[in-house]
Amino acid sequence: MERQGGASGDPRMSAEAIREAAANFRQCLERLWPLAARRHVSRATFARYTAQLTPDLQIMDLLDNQPEFTKSVWIISICCDRRAHRKGRALLEKYRASFDAAERAYGVDRYVITAIWGVESNFGTQAAIVP
Repeated sequence: MERQGGASGDPRMSAEAIREAAANFRQCLERLWPLAARRHVSRATFARYTAQLTPDLQIMDLLDNQPEFTKSVWIISICCDRRAHRKGRALLEKYRASFDAAERAYGVDRYVITAIWGVESNFGTQAAIVP
């Protein structure tokens, strides 16, 4: 299969696929309505907060240029040192109840959540940089 798309090689990241998804943005939002309703969000509130939303196509470029697609695994592994492991373990213990609740609610392993938290924001100490 021929790779297409951006750095990830995912065909869903091709310019054509991104334009098609953006054209279906309203349909995507409508598919979220049942989830909002189950959480007791009124239709009026849902409409008010989604009416002005538009797709930000720059996000797709940013997603496709994540370090896991553009950097060597050896470079990425630099951020996963012993200090980060110790901090992650300490935060797992400190927020045990929250991790218990997240695992029950979403079925995502606490170690996966913590790893992503550590890599993406150094456990909340680095804010996202949005150009």
